[in-house]
Amino acid sequence: MPVLVTLPDGRTVDIDTAEAVNTLLQEGGKGMFTSTVKEIRKIRKKKKRLRERDKNKLHELHKFMDSVATKADPGLFRGNFAEAEIKCWLEYTIGEIKRFTKMNRWIQTGDLEYHDELVLYPCKTMFTHPIPVALVFESEFFEALTGFVKARKNSDGGRGMPTHQMCLLITSIICEAFVTATTRCDTNWSAEMTFKKFETYGVLEQFIRCITVPQPQEAMRAQQMLVPLHSCPRFLRKKFQQGEPCGDTLQAILDGNDGSQAQSPEAIQKLQRISRSVKAMETRAESGVDKLAGCGNCGNMDRSDGFQKALMKCARCKCICYCSKECQKVSST
Repeated sequence: MPVLVTLPDGRTVDIDTAEAVNTLLQEGGKGMFTSTVKEIRKIRKKKKRLRERDKNKLHELHKFMDSVATKADPGLFRGNFAEAEIKCWLEYTIGEIKRFTKMNRWIQTGDLEYHDELVLYPCKTMFTHPIPVALVFESEFFEALTGFVKARKNSDGGRGMPTHQMCLLITSIICEAFVTATTRCDTNWSAEMTFKKFETYGVLEQFIRCITVPQPQEAMRAQQMLVPLHSCPRFLRKKFQQGEPCGDTLQAILDGNDGSQAQSPEAIQKLQRISRSVKAMETRAESGVDKLAGCGNCGNMDRSDGFQKALMKCARCKCICYCSKECQKVSST
């Protein structure tokens, strides 16, 4: 369904193309997100059950924001949307996530009606831009998202999961925020710093639960977030040990007591590597041989001088070692 927008000069454009979106940003003036959120709130405030035309309008309004964030030239996006506009959208989204968290439909099934699910779609595309990501880490967004996923978990003996589609959406949102925070933001955070923030919000624990669902090839990008996580040994040793939320959740997943029942083999392999690395670090600490290294993929921790000298240190993180090129290659995929 096309989303038509009227420009100040009277022309109508379909914002399904990058050219149309950029024309809109150049000629459409300011305040587009603020006015869109205002219109959405007006529909949401209706006491009666939403009619079909209301749902269609919500679809159109959310698609508008999603299309602008997806197709806009990054420079035009940054120049057209002031922080106040992004905050307006963010506050609305957080409020809606908190509302969804209490819905019986979500708690019992891990699913939302389509016009509610649409609220989350602009998050994925917004978080490809630096300003929304800088602001989201100052907001309650990730705490709200954590509560949202946990509300479903708590309903089914401690392992209730969102639907497959919702898991893909949630992990994509977190992944885009991670990529932008570490590569596109002016702050240029390290992967370890970003993971620390995710862990503090509780959302990293929910990410590793949701990432266990089978993923189509085009959605595998989110799984790649586990590769830099594996390259943060100090963080893993501290936060993925037994007794820590992430550590206990990881072990529960590998024991088959949490995460998706239909598991993604690729994700499970990456989580197993992380678990082996953590256990190897714990073994070294307990045995008082912290100066000795082990393979970050297979877990081999031979104490012989020949093995220790042959270990190859990861060129990226300078911390994890591998006993062979094969182990290094497997760990990076």
